[in-house]
Amino acid sequence: MNPPIGLLGLGIMGSAIAVQLMKAGHTVIGFDPRASRRRALQLAGGSPARRGRDVGRRARIVITSLPSAEAMMETASELTRVRRPPAIVIDTSTLPIEIKRRARTHLRSRGIELLDCPISGTGAQARQKDVAIHNVAAAEALVLAMKAGLDPATALRLVSAGAGSSRMLELRGPMMVKGDYAGATMTLANWQKDMAIIADFARRVGSITPLFSATAPIYAAAARKGSREDTAAVCAVIEEMAHHRRIPGPTKSAKSPARRAPTSNEGRRPRR
Repeated sequence: MNPPIGLLGLGIMGSAIAVQLMKAGHTVIGFDPRASRRRALQLAGGSPARRGRDVGRRARIVITSLPSAEAMMETASELTRVRRPPAIVIDTSTLPIEIKRRARTHLRSRGIELLDCPISGTGAQARQKDVAIHNVAAAEALVLAMKAGLDPATALRLVSAGAGSSRMLELRGPMMVKGDYAGATMTLANWQKDMAIIADFARRVGSITPLFSATAPIYAAAARKGSREDTAAVCAVIEEMAHHRRIPGPTKSAKSPARRAPTSNEGRRPRR
């Protein structure tokens, strides 16, 4: 029988990890401060714990999927107070390196080894076992199609079949076609946190990230509209920038309204 695995953090990614572990035959002992997430784990076949330290007491291997540096340090502190602590903590969170180093030092004081294993992608991809720039590029392509009066669903199908496809396009393209971003696989709030960490790391190592940096204002504008929406909502921002207005319909996208005079920040077409 496979050994039980502890899981601290049962959000979008943590809950997806739990599903895959249970499919592989592991008992998952999980904790999250939100009672609704603990109930969801129980309904999925897992074993919810009352406290984080209870997870560390019952499992030799613990996986963490945490939202912030504060949560990481609190979790490390909890685990060091367990009489028989776990041997290994596998952290899948996207957090600053210095925070993970502090947590590792704290955990090592009790003989616990921390492995830094951040996960790329989304909870939906994790559920299927399967980036920022790809997401915005997908939105840009679909808005171009809509501005040209094309059906976005048809455009998505054609692009997905060619070399321009990506995992982000496959996952978020349908959301962009519908213009519905409520079912978040990665919220704009969480992604802004991750973007800040990535940008800070790039600055500290002296690397330039022009494409990544170019997407930041678009994500920021989308977050101002609804930080709990999926990152696919960048499509709505690009539609607004392109002065595109959708007319409700089952599948067909409406043609764009008459062009407005471009502002000083918008490119003008050269005269022929």
